[in-house]
Formats: sequence, structure tokens, C-alpha cells
Amino acid sequence: HGEVTVIEPVLSQADCLIAELRCLKHEKGMIQARTADSLKRDVSSRMSVWGGASHDRRKELDFAFLFVVDVVKQESHLLIAGGRELALAQAAFPDGTLEAAMPEMDPPGKHLKAEQTLMHVGKKVSRKLEFAPAFFKALASDFNCHKIPCSMMHEKPDEKELEAEDYVDDEALRKITRTTVVHDSVKMQRDYASMFQGMDMPAAHRRATMRKTQAEVRISEAAASGGPDPVVNTPGALFGGGSSDEGLGNLSEKEDEGED
Repeated sequence: HGEVTVIEPVLSQADCLIAELRCLKHEKGMIQARTADSLKRDVSSRMSVWGGASHDRRKELDFAFLFVVDVVKQESHLLIAGGRELALAQAAFPDGTLEAAMPEMDPPGKHLKAEQTLMHVGKKVSRKLEFAPAFFKALASDFNCHKIPCSMMHEKPDEKELEAEDYVDDEALRKITRTTVVHDSVKMQRDYASMFQGMDMPAAHRRATMRKTQAEVRISEAAASGGPDPVVNTPGALFGGGSSDEGLGNLSEKEDEGED
């Protein structure tokens, strides 16, 4: 979870954050297998950071959540990335209220509506004392949804599964996850414009394309004037992420095991 003093700057990037959560689930199944040829490439050129990656869908995540904790109001909002997350969130927080995570929010999947992408869970702020126990209790209470757990899937899909709509959609997202991450020799970045186009999120694609164009214009203008490069790296502006004046606010993520 992330702690903020103001949630609006975070939610202005809800489409990017939800897309990242969806990709994260599939990335966990990737087995990095960089070839000798890929290691010889010039790292200054933008390329896929995964090289020639293989994949084991049994290692993918079933759920990926992000709690945005307002430390001033002492309340939390939960970003919901898909149908499985929605089912578990409703079981874990039955009193939670749902709404669209941002204006003109596209549904990020076929099992989720735009107005179900954000849940206000109320006066809960602790990962260890409130969030995790609620999930564990729900999972232990005969929880089920439209998909079986990833760990119970067969290594290879059978002919019937190959034709299933959910499998086709998952394979498309795996490809998007693999091909939209690039490295510019300094850091990894996500090509959000391409990602949203592949995920059939037209409003998000339009916003990302506009931000990408604006960033490119600022760089061109700076180069023409001989001035320093403008700040366009928050988060992934060159690839359609948030622009330099759309930061994520005072966002901190607690990773230490001793913290909530």
C-alpha cells in the first residue's frame, strides 16, 4: 500500500496504476532468459528488458491490489484491477463502496465495470492488522470466482481452453506486458500509449498519446533553443505516462516488515 497526504494526484494516474497491477500479475510468471545476442546489444538503444523470456502461468499472481492510504483523513481507497480482485474485495470488505477510479475511466477487463475500479474501504489504514486479515478471512471462507487459482492450472492449455475467451485475453495481455516495457539505459519505462491500445482502453490511450506528444514537443523545443532538457520523466512521460506537472504527490510505500 501507499501512504499519501492527498489522494487526488494518485487517482489522476489510476489508469496507469491499474494497468501496471494487471501486468504485474503476468510478469510474475516470466522466466527471464536473456540470449547471448541480446546481451551484446547496445544498452543505450531502447529494447525489451525481458529479452527472450519464457513463461509459466502457474507462477502468475491471482490478485494484485494497491491501497491508497490518506494519512490525513485516516482512510483508504483500494484500486481494483480486474474481476478476481473485485470478487475478493467485495468478500473482504462487504461495506466498501465502489466508484470509478477517475473520470472517463475505461473498464480494464471484461469482468469489471469502470464504476467498480475503486473501493472506499473506510477508516482502515493498517496492512498487517486490517487489510491482510480481511483478505485471508475471505479466502478461507469458501471463496471462489470465475477463474481457478493460477497454481492449479495445467502447464499447457488443452484444446478447449485454447479457444476460451478468457485464455485468448490473458495471452494478449501477456504479450502486452512483455513488449511494452523498454529500457533507455537509465531506467525501465512502460509504453502506456501502446499498452492502453492493446488493452482496449480508448480513453486512457487518448490521454497517454496526448501526454506523449506533449513531452516530445517540449524536448524538441528545448533542443531547438539550445536549453537544458525539460523534465519529462514522471512517470514515463515520453511513453504516455504522467506529465511533469502531474506528479504522484507525497506517495510513500512501506516495505519494511516491521511497519504497517
